[in-house]
Amino acid sequence: PGTGKTQLARTLAQEAGCKFIAASTADLKAGWVGQSGQRVKQLFADARSAAPCLLFLDEIDALAGDRSGDSDAFAREALNQMLQEIDGIVDHSDAPVVVLAATNRMAVIDPALLSRFTSKLLIDLPTAAQRIGLAEHLLAASPIETAARDRLHAFLQQAEDYSHRDVANLVQSIRAQVLRGVRATGAASLDDLAVTQHHVEAAIPANLD
Repeated sequence: PGTGKTQLARTLAQEAGCKFIAASTADLKAGWVGQSGQRVKQLFADARSAAPCLLFLDEIDALAGDRSGDSDAFAREALNQMLQEIDGIVDHSDAPVVVLAATNRMAVIDPALLSRFTSKLLIDLPTAAQRIGLAEHLLAASPIETAARDRLHAFLQQAEDYSHRDVANLVQSIRAQVLRGVRATGAASLDDLAVTQHHVEAAIPANLD
């Protein structure tokens, strides 16, 4: 969670210059028999009509759990339709439909659906260097005092369970601290007030320090 899977899918579509269509479990799972399958069918029809298209299915595990388990009738209906739709996609070179799915629980996905995806890619938690690099990128517009940068780097070095989202939230908290200083000093903007060690200390969660 929080490693940017959805943003990665959006970026892939943008870089490829193709249409991006995203759907979540809430978009596909309906409240009565017949509707879930129809929603899945319509989703794939929309993707084919928009081709070349990248179709992104988020939190696929919530809809496509193992049919031998305790999945409900509506989820099984949607899954069966999804299997048919994926098998029915024809990869035309001039108008392909590429299906991506994201999950945090790949082990619970129905084996038949999992086998339809030719590649599986782990989007893991960032390394210490990546956490620091992301924080530096997000704070690039703000002057940072040396002590503040050292403190931030030290914290991110040991924050091994921090995701990309966690780093972004930390930076947002730091900038919120700076904003309070902007209001207090009458500075023109965030970019006119340096990030200090006090700002960083105030933003770091006490239970993680």
